[in-house]
Amino acid sequence: MPSDTPDDHQGDSNEQGAKESVSAADSLACNNCRKSKLRCSRDRPTCLHCRKTGHDCIYETKRIKPGLKSGAVENLHRRLDNLERRLDKQAVAHTSQTPCSQDKAIAARSGTTSGSAAYDVLAILAKELPKLLDPQGRQTATPASVSEPSNKRRRPDDSQETPPDNLHFDDAPVSPGLQLLEDIISAYFRNIHPWIPMMHKARFLHKVSSNVLFVPPAAELVSTLATRRERVVHAAMDCLSVESLQALIILAFDDIGNGRSTQAWSLIASLTRTVEYAQLAQEHEADANRPLCRPYTPLPSTENWTELEERRRVFWIVFMLDRYSSVTMGWNTSLTSDDVYRRLPCDGHLWRMQTPVRTPYLGIWDRSRGRIGNPIQYVSRCASPSQEVSDFKPRDQNRGVSSVATDMSTVGAMAYNIEATESMSRVMSYFLQQKLNINDPSDINAWLTRFKVLDLRLVHWKMLLPQRWKANPNLTRHVPLMDPNLTTAHITHNASTILLHQLIAYPPLHWAFCHKLPSSCSAEACYSTGIEIADSATSN
Repeated sequence: MPSDTPDDHQGDSNEQGAKESVSAADSLACNNCRKSKLRCSRDRPTCLHCRKTGHDCIYETKRIKPGLKSGAVENLHRRLDNLERRLDKQAVAHTSQTPCSQDKAIAARSGTTSGSAAYDVLAILAKELPKLLDPQGRQTATPASVSEPSNKRRRPDDSQETPPDNLHFDDAPVSPGLQLLEDIISAYFRNIHPWIPMMHKARFLHKVSSNVLFVPPAAELVSTLATRRERVVHAAMDCLSVESLQALIILAFDDIGNGRSTQAWSLIASLTRTVEYAQLAQEHEADANRPLCRPYTPLPSTENWTELEERRRVFWIVFMLDRYSSVTMGWNTSLTSDDVYRRLPCDGHLWRMQTPVRTPYLGIWDRSRGRIGNPIQYVSRCASPSQEVSDFKPRDQNRGVSSVATDMSTVGAMAYNIEATESMSRVMSYFLQQKLNINDPSDINAWLTRFKVLDLRLVHWKMLLPQRWKANPNLTRHVPLMDPNLTTAHITHNASTILLHQLIAYPPLHWAFCHKLPSSCSAEACYSTGIEIADSATSN
């Protein structure tokens, strides 16, 4: 009778393990079926699916465990720490440069020596990341735009809108810093420029491509948001230029849009004073009435109409930010009628085509003359272009401003947005912020008279709009896409109507005369304008 020895047990276990490994290998699907997530017939040497498709049927001898290899995470941390140290060294070296040395370094970046330290760091990062992302350690293809210098620029996606003007760096290969900068510029003109059109695209791209503007290294472009904002503010405050004003305007809109309005107030306060110092609030035209002592003008004079229009647009955007601060916070406006004597911006299409045109002035009301009891048709030095001016009498006859209707054919959506913003400021400054003695019948009558005049002007503004600039919430005509500034203009105008009517529609209960107010009509006006705001926002 045979006895069971340990050697016999070991032989049986080895034989059983071999059978299990063979059966496990036979149960594995081929690589093509596993990749396509199909049920494999497991026929050898070629399964049914591979026979139909004509692919090579390959079976793995063992199942590869998913996930990263042991030690891959530690290797990733070690390599990232090395990259961070190199980026920190480059940032310290860059900040130690003076402005003059930065200007001299522009030409070096535009030549064949564009492979800077930032370029080397990004190239190493591009080579190392595929090794970490592939669990089997296989090297994947490295993007040519990062792994090695190339004169070919990345082609944009066909589904995205391609700007008509492109950057061309013909003198040097496109380094990661320039490539990232180009992507940022394209995103700006596609998403932000339509809302704050203050840069002439062709002129700006020409400055960048000719290295007139400083091109920062990639390490600065990928730095933290707080660091970038701090650097922009410091650089803009150190130099008074149109470009510095544009940079601060972008930061102010970014702060407001991200709910950080408290950070924007100091920027807006600085902008309102700076545009005055830069003489952007006044038109520099031939005028017999000139001061004997002219103020210092920090900006160089220019006769280029396109550049003058760009400066005009910068001022008007700061003007709207000043009005926004006044309406939302109840502060006094910084730019008053004595400071502003400016033509409205022209139609954006004419500006892009660089076609010189003349636009009308905007009548800014004089706050000191707008107290309750004074007629408000005399509080501006020139007529508001979109208003009825039959009863208008300019208080400054030496300006030569005519009281006839103004030609608005050369203005665009931005001009109407400015008018709507000024209308909202008038409602706040000349109606809601006025001191009212509710126990004095004469004050109450003057206040209600002011309400009727402002309401009539708001109605006239909407009625007298040209057909192409009217809102289209019910889609009664074919409008492919309304200009963002025109959408903002209509929403702002409707919000002004609500601000004007809200106290009449819902007066405080302690007002003894509240039962005499046309509350039902004002409540209906608030409701209808609220519906229009919702329709304009959703349909555009």
